[in-house]
Amino acid sequence: MESSIKNLDLFNNLNENEIAILLEVHKLLSFKKDHLIIEESNIEFDFYLLASGRVSVEMNAPGMPDGKEQKQITVLNPGESFGEITFLEGMRRSANIRALTDVTVMRFDGQELHSILEKETKIGYIFMKNLSTILSRRVRDLNFKWRNQC
Repeated sequence: MESSIKNLDLFNNLNENEIAILLEVHKLLSFKKDHLIIEESNIEFDFYLLASGRVSVEMNAPGMPDGKEQKQITVLNPGESFGEITFLEGMRRSANIRALTDVTVMRFDGQELHSILEKETKIGYIFMKNLSTILSRRVRDLNFKWRNQC
């Protein structure tokens, strides 16, 4: 197993065997620059890790004063995840994910990943704790970003 995968925040406190169990339900996919990887409002439960390249998280925002139909929320870099909200809630996608460069992603089948996390409770607890930490860090960072823009 690549050491870079073991060092991702999502896999903190999981050993190589536990990470290997999670990796059983992933596929490596490549997309060209400007490709729309996830479309807002789609129903799809897969979870993604960015292996290489950069992606933009965008929301549909018609009628914005700047005339743009898309509003960029943030940019994600290698090692960061996306698709977490739909994976966790089973709801429609809340944002678009667009490749800013050529990218490679690890796409985890959402239903299969949920099955593993329910069956392997230790792995499930650690994975969800790590994911919660990542998401709370993002919310905190956005709070500071928005506060500083006011």
